[in-house]
Amino acid sequence: SGVASHRGWLTAPMLCLALLGGLTADRVLFHLPEGDPGPYHDRVKQAIQGVPAVFGDWEGTDGQIPEAATELLRPNTILSRRYVNRKTGRSAGLLIVHCTDARDIRGHWPPVCYPANGWEEARGGATPRNWQGRDLRISGREYVFYSGDFKVEAGLVVYNFILRPDGRLDRDMEGLSRAAYNPRLRPFGGGQVQVVFSAGVPERVR
Repeated sequence: SGVASHRGWLTAPMLCLALLGGLTADRVLFHLPEGDPGPYHDRVKQAIQGVPAVFGDWEGTDGQIPEAATELLRPNTILSRRYVNRKTGRSAGLLIVHCTDARDIRGHWPPVCYPANGWEEARGGATPRNWQGRDLRISGREYVFYSGDFKVEAGLVVYNFILRPDGRLDRDMEGLSRAAYNPRLRPFGGGQVQVVFSAGVPERVR
């Protein structure tokens, strides 16, 4: 299934987002881990897989994870889901992936992997964004990608933020890259969250 099309959901974004990481409702990722990383990885996996498939008017359908992506990443867990609003018919894709080693994530985020799979990023680069949840302020970036030969019409809008094992949320990979070289933090991995829209979805709706 796809946000705008099969190509727009399971090819470029899916191969990219299989390299990414996750956030949880009970915020298990926001407690600085210590000791054996195994129990921490288990808690993260359970929380991510517990993200509800239905909330309000939105109903989610899980997508198939490419085997090549899982072989490359060795992820702790991946959630790939397309949500459709029953009233409006609008859709959005949610991808949350957690890797047990933060080094598996570096270099695999929107400005790198989308262009590598045929998408062209809008001129001017990403726009910094802040999103307010119930009790959490998220700082991330909004990316716009074009497809097709003439690059006339945007194809995807991607909301993205990075998760570090020390409980921080980042707009880019710099902090996670440092964590990847920190002997204490590296075994606890890290990740990335993306919400993917068709470019036809108005900003106020996104």
